[in-house]
Amino acid sequence: MLHYYFRTKEKLFDRIVLEKIEVLKEALIKSVGNFDMPLDEMIRNIIERHLEFIASNPDLPRFLIGELYSNSERASTILDKVQTFAPAVTKILQDKIDISAAKGECREVDAKMLALDIASLNIFHIWRI
Repeated sequence: MLHYYFRTKEKLFDRIVLEKIEVLKEALIKSVGNFDMPLDEMIRNIIERHLEFIASNPDLPRFLIGELYSNSERASTILDKVQTFAPAVTKILQDKIDISAAKGECREVDAKMLALDIASLNIFHIWRI
């Protein structure tokens, strides 16, 4: 049945990645959607929504890492999908960080690095449970 619906392993992989990244995209866009919220609340929303996503898909990080390890060309598939929304999310977060830093409420931080730290810590946390 899998072969009938998807034809190849690559098409099945693409379908899984597309669906999961779409769910992640919706969660992250909602987390930064209200630019008027304080920075700490926005970061908390990002952490919570990403953690909920990972908790709902605990095998996804291991699956993606395994697939990337066995077939490095798949990295471009994943990056292409993430690039459809990640720059917009990190731009909103960076703008909020810059405004807060200018007010002296926080120090300047690279939003991309913050997002990477959040993702890494959330994935590590779920794998330890």
